[in-house]
Amino acid sequence: MPLKNKEIRAMPLKAVNERLGEIQKELLKLSGQRATGAGQKNNQQIRILKRTKARLLTHLRQGGSKKK
Repeated sequence: MPLKNKEIRAMPLKAVNERLGEIQKELLKLSGQRATGAGQKNNQQIRILKRTKARLLTHLRQGGSKKK
């Protein structure tokens, strides 16, 4: 399930970084499955994860959360 911008803004900076790490690990796993042909149904999940990752990175680059 993708994170909405409103949810990301409400998260503390530490949680954003942790979620980003989780997404990167999952993307690596799914990309490997797609490359070997094992994950035929993972294309949509990969797309959702990439968009969520972009939202998180954008939030961090724009100054992150005001909450610490």
